[in-house]
Amino acid sequence: MESPCKPIVISLLLLLIVKWTNGQNLLEVGGAVAGSQTRKPIPNLLVLNKNKGLLVSTNEKGIFKINADVGDTLKISGQGYLPKNIAVEQSSTFVRVYLEPTSIMLDEVVINSGTTKGPDFRGLAEDYGKQNGIYFKGKPPITLLSPFNGSPVTFFYELLSKGGRRTRRLYQLAKEQTDYDKINSRFNNRVIRQLVPIEEKDLDAFKTAYWPTVEEIDKWSDYDLFQYIKASFDQFDQK
Repeated sequence: MESPCKPIVISLLLLLIVKWTNGQNLLEVGGAVAGSQTRKPIPNLLVLNKNKGLLVSTNEKGIFKINADVGDTLKISGQGYLPKNIAVEQSSTFVRVYLEPTSIMLDEVVINSGTTKGPDFRGLAEDYGKQNGIYFKGKPPITLLSPFNGSPVTFFYELLSKGGRRTRRLYQLAKEQTDYDKINSRFNNRVIRQLVPIEEKDLDAFKTAYWPTVEEIDKWSDYDLFQYIKASFDQFDQK
């Protein structure tokens, strides 16, 4: 006769095996962050595990360590640099990350993405493209490769030339800045301070950890946004 305890023991063993297996994916991810142009380490950047809500900062040598599972996304951000997302893979025990400065050089003109608005970037992209013979925003359609009424020269010029790369970058900056402006118009220091008792020194860390997507901002009513801020602050205040 089968013991009544046997199924329970087997279930417990299976549960332990599942937990042990899942635990094998947990990594202590280390990394070094430097500027893309200077290759110098960047201290005091925020490194957020977007899946787990863990937040650390880089030290004076640009080094950080953070716990993560395979498949998690790390967001690295800080004043003066464009944020970057890094996907954690099984081999991601140490990663090197290079951030681009928010100011970029474009034919002797310095453009600061921290102060330039999305529409301004689009205007710059259009003007720059016209001046450099870029007519498809640096993303030429595959039909240009057709031997019938196509233009392979135009395709490869837009795809591979410096002008094409810079035009694509400007349009990308336009989208990023437009999204940022839309989010910041509703999820900002003034609104947050009105709703929760957060200290000034914690605002940047809070916004980095709970910065919503532009898709969320588009669909949320004011009530939804206020509830999100309050619930997020409760989590933030407990850490």
